[in-house]
Amino acid sequence: MKIEDFRFTKRELIIIDLAAKGYENKEIAQNLGIKVHQVRYSVNNVKVKISFHSKFATTERMFTIFCHEYMKKLKEEQHED
Repeated sequence: MKIEDFRFTKRELIIIDLAAKGYENKEIAQNLGIKVHQVRYSVNNVKVKISFHSKFATTERMFTIFCHEYMKKLKEEQHED
């Protein structure tokens, strides 16, 4: 399954990127100039989209795995350039 298959919004992708880099919700909110509850809402939307495609893993675990896979893909793309 590809990232594009999840149909994430631009904001969700940015939040995934920052979360994958280890940023906390408060730090993500400060970076994007939004409220913390907006970050939580977007993270929840991402988890819902991920859990829809995963019947066996917990949503939290899937979110963590997804963030790691996202960072791995970014690094691979940078090496191709």
